[in-house]
Amino acid sequence: PEGGDPARLGVDSACLSLPAPQGGGDLSLITRTSSGLLWAALGSVAATGATAPLAAAYGLLHLRSLLDQETAPDAVLTRLNRQLSQSANGWTCPPIALTLLALTPETGAFTLASAGGLDPLLIDLHRGLMPLSVDRGRPLARRADAVYSAFPGVLSPDTALVLTSVGVADAQDAGGMSFGDQRLKRCLSDAETSDPRALAAAARTALTHFTGPTPLPDDASLLVLRRLSPSV
Repeated sequence: PEGGDPARLGVDSACLSLPAPQGGGDLSLITRTSSGLLWAALGSVAATGATAPLAAAYGLLHLRSLLDQETAPDAVLTRLNRQLSQSANGWTCPPIALTLLALTPETGAFTLASAGGLDPLLIDLHRGLMPLSVDRGRPLARRADAVYSAFPGVLSPDTALVLTSVGVADAQDAGGMSFGDQRLKRCLSDAETSDPRALAAAARTALTHFTGPTPLPDDASLLVLRRLSPSV
């Protein structure tokens, strides 16, 4: 994803991105706007082939244009959904499942909103791994009148926030068994760290060991953020 210097962003981050051979449409973003908010997004396009990356780029283009205009993720998703639900020169955007985070790095206060995205995960070295039950709205570009809810929280400097695309859980081994979210949670917990790069590496190792030579049916992506200490 787009990003920059961790000291400027106020977070340390890592991204795992394993593309599907036939072409998938995962999209990710990390950026800090003039309002001081750190924005992070991870999404998946419900399409394959040439349409998927086109829709991902189209969605990111519209998403970036809204981040300087809004401070609430649910409001961003509402406006983004309306835009993507409109046809463009006869082209209709396929549905996009997206999770969007707005974080104030100085305090750790955050708000999450989901357009059909998977539940984010918190990894705290003292309390372990905790799924966040964010209200999942409809995927983008499915219904123009969809509404989205905000989920507030606080991210402490020793806690990692993990966003995951559906392609991780849907990855299969040679026997057709899915990797699933429980294997992902187990490998992240067993890593016993909140370091974003170590967590992304643990997920990559577990996923590739499980699938072996079996091609991914869809892109598999994971985005990990950890708020820096105010003294950093």
